[in-house]
Amino acid sequence: MTDAQSSTFSRLKANLLFKNTLREEDIAIRNVWKKGANYYFDVLFYATRQTRVLDISYFHDIYDTETRHYYKDMQLFIKDFEAHKSEQDTSRALSTPDEPAQQNRNWNEDKAASHYQYLNEIRNEAIILKFFAKLNPNLADVKQRVIIDYIKDAQPATANFSRQYIEAFVETLPYGNDDFYDSLDKLEHTNEEHIEHLVYEAAKISAADGAIHYEEKRFLAELLQSLREHGLEPDIEF
Repeated sequence: MTDAQSSTFSRLKANLLFKNTLREEDIAIRNVWKKGANYYFDVLFYATRQTRVLDISYFHDIYDTETRHYYKDMQLFIKDFEAHKSEQDTSRALSTPDEPAQQNRNWNEDKAASHYQYLNEIRNEAIILKFFAKLNPNLADVKQRVIIDYIKDAQPATANFSRQYIEAFVETLPYGNDDFYDSLDKLEHTNEEHIEHLVYEAAKISAADGAIHYEEKRFLAELLQSLREHGLEPDIEF
């Protein structure tokens, strides 16, 4: 294992290029995605506690403070990141038993409720995120990964579930307007920090293609208004 591969990529200093101006940020990179010929980083900004999906073209350079590895070439960073992730996946596969056979069956709500209780506990949040992902078909793969990462973060019991396992669950979820409003009504007893995370991810999905469009803004506003009616005040602007 090289020094770069042993990094968690959670203590990074990056110079980002916004409007022809370099800005230094303390960040963590939680995932790397490829869509067509383009790569995207899932970035946590420590200063604002917000996450964003950014094209790698925004990154001028990255310095890993844990390994003291400097990256000017983002392709080299991606290579190290993917090598580290592959090593983690291999280690997890050696220590984790095979997924239940049910993941290859035809999914339906009753089976999800009885056999996948941990996923079902976060069903309403997942429906809301899927609703936002379906408002605009652009970057569907990126948005799907945001939903899966949210589920893994918000429901620690799913941390060792494979992405295919969770994707199968997400595919069964409805995402119509009525489903969105019904899920909103069921969030009133949810932890406020948990809710804030949900709103951040809904906004991130909406902005995945670089802009939040009218319908996305409208439903984000409805999400925030509904939460306020339940006494929840997530600290977020968009």
